[in-house]
Amino acid sequence: MTEAILAGWKSGVHLDEATDVAQLKLLFSTAFEDGLVAVGLAAAATPDDPESGLELCRYWLSLTDDIQTADALGWLMWMPALLSGAGKGPSDLLDARNADPFSRRAAVIALLAALPVPIEGPSAAGLRARLEQRRVAFVDAPLDEILEEVLPPFLNDSNPQVRKGIGRVVRTWAASSPDRAEAAVHTPGGLHRVIRDELEKGLKKGRRPTRSRR
Repeated sequence: MTEAILAGWKSGVHLDEATDVAQLKLLFSTAFEDGLVAVGLAAAATPDDPESGLELCRYWLSLTDDIQTADALGWLMWMPALLSGAGKGPSDLLDARNADPFSRRAAVIALLAALPVPIEGPSAAGLRARLEQRRVAFVDAPLDEILEEVLPPFLNDSNPQVRKGIGRVVRTWAASSPDRAEAAVHTPGGLHRVIRDELEKGLKKGRRPTRSRR
């Protein structure tokens, strides 16, 4: 899969060309693995045309019925396009609150792009190839304001896979910005155990004393 993404990227991918977009759409609908290849190629091309990347991401999300693809779309395309000025900004993610579970999962996982965490998964090969770096993160420090705006409205989601995604984001946020995360992540009825446990793990890591060097 990685080899296919690297080969495709070297041959050139342009989201402002109808032929390229048509080929990506065809590839996405061919098979599961091909879909991840298409996402990887489109993610690598999104910085050149964020609006087209966002449009393609939304189209693919309407067809998505698996968690891995949803995560790749959210983390590698949706939030990066929004951070680049496409759409109406990060609040665009809030529109997914009443969408299907895969779109909600993608919206939640998209928040990882607002945290200083390296991208993961086979689809990430395209962005690594573009930047010629093995370790790629979209930000150097957590974008607390974005997380504070977008994450809380999803905290009471009843879908198990969406909750797992929330838990991952909460743990990652708390590990890098413990005070802001702890203040933002709460609900009147209390957090679901899955989310609460992940929050505690993140806070423990984020508040671990730094060992002094002798």
